[in-house]
This record gives sequence, C-alpha cells and structure tokens, in this order.
Amino acid sequence: MNTKSIRFPLSNYRSINTINSDIDDELNFHIDCRIDELMTNGMSKPQAEAEAHAAFGSQQLIRKKCRQINYGSRVWIGRMAVLGLMVALLAIGFLTMELISLRGQNAQLSNQLKNTQRPALAVAAIPALHESTVQDEKQDLIGKVTDPEGEPVANAKVLLIHKSWPNNRFRMDNLVTKTKKDGSYKFRRLHVSGSQAEFKLTVLANDLAMADQYIEKPGERLEFDFQLEASIPKTFLFMNDGKPRSRARVFPLSRRDSDGIESIIYPASSKEASSRTDAEGKVVMNHFQVGDEVTLAISHNGEVIEETVTIDDSPEQKFGSDEAVARDGLKGNASAKVMGSILNEAGEPVAGAKVLLMYKSWPNNRFRMERAVAKTDEAGLFVFPSKYRTTQKCAFLVSVIADGQTMTSEYVTNMDGKKLPPVILETEAAIKKNFLLEDSDGNPLVNAVVYPLKRDAAGKEFMIYPVSASDAATKTDADGKVDLNMFTGGDEVSLGVVVAGSVQNVEFSVDEETEQTLVVKKK
Repeated sequence: MNTKSIRFPLSNYRSINTINSDIDDELNFHIDCRIDELMTNGMSKPQAEAEAHAAFGSQQLIRKKCRQINYGSRVWIGRMAVLGLMVALLAIGFLTMELISLRGQNAQLSNQLKNTQRPALAVAAIPALHESTVQDEKQDLIGKVTDPEGEPVANAKVLLIHKSWPNNRFRMDNLVTKTKKDGSYKFRRLHVSGSQAEFKLTVLANDLAMADQYIEKPGERLEFDFQLEASIPKTFLFMNDGKPRSRARVFPLSRRDSDGIESIIYPASSKEASSRTDAEGKVVMNHFQVGDEVTLAISHNGEVIEETVTIDDSPEQKFGSDEAVARDGLKGNASAKVMGSILNEAGEPVAGAKVLLMYKSWPNNRFRMERAVAKTDEAGLFVFPSKYRTTQKCAFLVSVIADGQTMTSEYVTNMDGKKLPPVILETEAAIKKNFLLEDSDGNPLVNAVVYPLKRDAAGKEFMIYPVSASDAATKTDADGKVDLNMFTGGDEVSLGVVVAGSVQNVEFSVDEETEQTLVVKKK
C-alpha cells in the first residue's frame, strides 16, 4: 500500500502564518503590559515604548526561535499520526482472526495516543509568557454605590485598576463600568480566588464627592460598596497667557479632604475620568467639597500640566499664569513653590529656556515622583504649579536647556519641609555643534531620537533624568545630523539615542570642531 496516496486532516496542523501571528500576539501583549507598567511609574510613553522594546530584544529573532520549536513539534506529531494510522489498519486486517487480542492492542494504542500531547507554543523561546491553559474559576468583583441618604446612585462611573502577577510577572489592567439603576456594578470573571492581586477602585458621580478604595489582599468575596458624600457645583476656568485653554482635556488626579483622606485616580484611567473645556476654557466638575485640596491634570496643545487648588465656596475658580507670584517669591527670598531664574555668565536673564523638573515627595509616607516642564519669561523667571510645594518633605532636580547656553542642573533636597529660596542657575556660552550619528557600518541614523542625559564639565556633573527624555529630545535629519548647541569643548557627555525602538547610550568627549561624528553601537 502506498501511504503517500493517503490524505487525511491533522487536527494539530497549524500553518507558518498562524504560528507567526500567535507569536506576535503573545509578544505584543507582554510588551504592552511592560509599557503600561513603566508609564505608571512616571515614564513618558515614547520612552516607555523604547525601553520595553529594548528589554524584549529583536522580535524577528524571537519569532524565528519560536517557529523552529513549534515546527519541530508539528513534524513529530504528523509522523506519530501516520504511524498510528498504519497500526490501526493492520489491526483491522486481523480483526476476524483475533478479536480479543485486537481489542487489547486497540486499547493500548488509544492510551498511547491520549498521552501524546503537543508542547505549548515555544515557551522555551519566551519564558513564562503566558498563563496556564487550565482555566481556573474566576470571581466577579461587585459592589453598590449609594448617596448620603443610602439611596442608589445610577450611572456613576467606576474606575478599576487591577494589578496581578501571572507567572510572577507584573500586569496592570485598566477597566471601567457604570452603575445600574439600583446602584450596583459588576466586573465579570476578574480574579482567581487565592491568587496574588491588588485592586484600586475610584467612583465618580455628578454632585457627589469622588471616593476610592485600595484593596491589597482581596478575600474570598469581592464586594466593595461606596456611600458618597455630597459635593458642591464647581466650574473651573483655565487660561494661558490671557487666552482660554479651549478644548483642553481635564481630569482629576487626587482629592484630599479636610480630614487628610486622599482619593487618587491613576493616570492610566485619565481617559475615562476626563472632561473637555468649552470655547471659553471652562469645565464643570462636581466631584469635590469645600476645603478639599485637589490636583488636576490639563492636557492642551500637546502640553500636560498639573495644578493643585484648594476648593473654595465660589461657583467658579480660575487657573492662569503665576509670573507675578514668581517675582514676589524672588523678592521675598523664600517661596512655597519651585521657582527661580536662569542667568547667563554676564548675569543677564536667559529668556525662552526650557526648565525640566523632576519632583520627589512622600505623601502619606509613600514615595512619589513626578515630572513637569516650564519656560523662562523675558526676565529669565520660571515657576511651577503650586502642586510642587517646597513646604513639605521633598527633593527635586531642576535642569535647563537653552540654545547657545550650556546644559545646567541643580539637585535640591528639603527633608524639613521649610520654605526654600528660589533656584538661580547660571549658564555659560556653548559652542555651535553639529553631530553626525552613524551605525557601526557607517550608515547615517535618520530620524533617530536624541536627548542629553549627562554633561560633566571639569568634574562637575549636570544631568537630566531619562523619564524627562521626551521634553528634551530632538531628531536627526535625513543625513543623520542634529544640532545640539549646549556643550563646550572638553565636556564629557552622555546622550540617549532611540533607533527603531532600541535605546542606546553614547558617551564621548566634545571636541572643538563644528561637526563631530558619533558611532552608535547596538547593545
């Protein structure tokens, strides 16, 4: 019998395209989880994407290794299937002569086939990329939202941050739902009882105060109720240089009530919690009480700023420029805000300089790190929102970038929470410098993202945190060139370079030439 003429379906057969698609889905899932994790820890989205892709390495190489392992499994299964078919046909030929013996042989063959399992998809190439295929029973997370009188609140928005550690790797999911007419809400099939998880629930409802719960060790029953307090009607007006911030996206980050109890919304939930300002720069947000200290994030024209305000009993509160406050702070020689001035070596103000702030604080004894960016005015003054107070335990790095002036920074610590004098930074004249970036083969790196990380001038170090990279970054042109007029000859410099999703560090000494070639080697 010619077995080549036999054609039959193989239930385990999967095409190369199907295998590639599965591998890409699997890898992209874990890269997305890593990006969410890095952004939650304060990293910008471009930097988080670059860092995540660099950590996982070449996607093409991973796919190749996975395909080799999976293809080997498929060939082995096919051969076993052909062998099983031949044995079955021989058994049928002897059926009329040895029925009892044949039944024993068939039972043995059946057991062999049942015990033959196809290996999971290339887990050797990507360790611990997927959870167990055995689906444990998952619990619903439920609850009810009521008003101060105990009446149900319908259409309240319930935001959920679900942290879990499948296969000992951190994962964070952002979910949202709304309450029904009876005030109840439900997140279906969310948690396997006994597994490690944490939950952050925040409720937003019109005319009721924002509230949250954080659950570190969930019990057997996932049921969390909220009884919200009444809030006041409040309109916020956002201005910028005398003009309204129209169509800006505004979302609450935190609310601290008069008793010091804080409710927080993670930035990952900003889309679900945000509202838009109108043409006059106004937005209604009825989630707060008089005396609350509230921090709002405002996204407008590609810029994200944060403002902290104490809620008063007026129907409208205004946010705008704080330049006058900055000047008063400089005159008074002490300030409750992070502010200061930038001067050149002649003592003259540097206008239009970009000032990067990395602010560290410990609210409720929990470490928090935030970044912000500002520009100096014509008088060389800068000021950051009142959210970044010096009248509390804090530490911050102020870094300055200005074309034609040397990159400068200063690190300030204030563990006693005292008012600090303004930060006054002096820059020097920088040399005009054009850098040509090439790979190891001498090819120019086109559209590479470049940002300064460190400058060492005669033993004195100035730096910018990597999480501020997006605020300090520029790109190479079609010839792989970029102007960075922020150094002097002899400076020891470290640059971050992002090429095709891969992040590289380049360290070099700045020479006196107008143009300098830098070779970016892959890790």
